[in-house]
Amino acid sequence: DLVLTPIKDRAAMINADALRQVLDRAGRANRLWLLPSLVDTRARLNAEVKVHEFLSYAAREREYQVLDIMISKSPKVEGLASGFSATIRPVLTHARNTAV
Repeated sequence: DLVLTPIKDRAAMINADALRQVLDRAGRANRLWLLPSLVDTRARLNAEVKVHEFLSYAAREREYQVLDIMISKSPKVEGLASGFSATIRPVLTHARNTAV
């Protein structure tokens, strides 16, 4: 089994380190894989480095296993999904008896 841990920023990487310590104590640190997630592919740290590239590089530098794929964040899709309401409702409670 694998432990897939989504990371979207530096704080998430710190949380992943705590998870790695727990898995390490159990002798299963090699099962931890990081998955860059909810990253806006247009966002950049500077003119040359994109946020998801930085996250992958920083994770590998810290000897994490990082998946070569990522889950991107799309502000356009989020805007369409939220409609005119600023509140995004949880799927578990507001999508019952639907195809979702």
